[in-house]
Amino acid sequence: AASNNVVLIGALTTDPIAGLYYSAKNVQPSLNGLSFVPVLEYFHPTKWEIPKKENIIVWPGKTLTPPSGRAILEGVNLRIGILESVPFTIVEKVIDPSGQTTIKYSGYVLDLIELLQQKMKFIPIIELAPSNLTYTEFVQSVSAGTYDIGVGDVTVTSARREYVDFSNAIFDNSLRIIMRKTSDANIDLFSFLKPFSRDLWLLFFGTMIFVGMLIYIIERKDNEALQNQPILTQIVMSIWYSIGDAVGYSVEFQITTAAGRLLSGCLYILGLILVASYTANLASDLTIAKSKAIISGIDDIKDEKIPFSRIGVVVGSASEEFCLREIPKSAGIYYKLQSLNDLYPSLLAGTIVAGFWDSGVLEYVTNNIYCNLTLIVEYSHLNLVHITISEE
Repeated sequence: AASNNVVLIGALTTDPIAGLYYSAKNVQPSLNGLSFVPVLEYFHPTKWEIPKKENIIVWPGKTLTPPSGRAILEGVNLRIGILESVPFTIVEKVIDPSGQTTIKYSGYVLDLIELLQQKMKFIPIIELAPSNLTYTEFVQSVSAGTYDIGVGDVTVTSARREYVDFSNAIFDNSLRIIMRKTSDANIDLFSFLKPFSRDLWLLFFGTMIFVGMLIYIIERKDNEALQNQPILTQIVMSIWYSIGDAVGYSVEFQITTAAGRLLSGCLYILGLILVASYTANLASDLTIAKSKAIISGIDDIKDEKIPFSRIGVVVGSASEEFCLREIPKSAGIYYKLQSLNDLYPSLLAGTIVAGFWDSGVLEYVTNNIYCNLTLIVEYSHLNLVHITISEE
């Protein structure tokens, strides 16, 4: 549609029924102010029609040709630049039966290109960008005409908007922190007590002593194992029996009275519950300790819990702009990575402790390739992925 506004003007004739008339006019600027150019007319009871008198509409771009609404790409050769970045673009070498090696592309980007090609009927000429090309240089290559469009995990920045356009978002993304999984090196000889609180442990042992005293009172006259024993020995044996019964450990004597057996059965059920709870809590504590991270989010990096020189940032990427914006003190200090492929080996080798990148890539990598790397739970900010388009 034209950029000018269209208004409806109604004029009623002397006949209030058959004389109803509307005129749709295009408002256009002129030397004398505004000009109203009729484009459609309506006479009751007929329908809207183009005025018999020829009128001229000036469309955006000062052209008389009505716009088609969008570029027609059917049959057009479209040079599409892609970046290797799993799972968006996966590059594989395939050996055919004749022994020749070919390059196969797959992933989210290739599926998207295929879908667009089916709908828009263009002829895709897919070109893989050099591996040493930064994301900023990739965007600049679209502006320079090396590619007609660029499709990959490219995000919008204010600097990039100055020389290229971007499509609507094709993938919802966010920036996350990746680290190597580390174990807690602190040795705690009393860590086996952590599954239960101190009050619960005191309650447990207090209950065992109380039950032991009840067993002593119930069994001391009828149980042969307790007869002819000093009173202190009888009490200790009864308490030891209650503890063994709770944890499933066999002791030296058996209960003989009905009341004692009922008490022993209740104690055994209580022991099953406590042992199951203790085992579950202990396993949970060990799992958390095994994968405990040095930092919990971006604020810990700002507070320099990790030296800036041990933070890996890919040069020419949106993550670099994020780092400079959110952690300005790190400028010129952080460890510069030339490509995303340098990030993972640097983490595993201990050259860096942490790095920034898009969650869509990192979640795939940590789940399928580098399982000994982990992600910090905190999401830093929304980071949408777009198709890069030349401004021309």
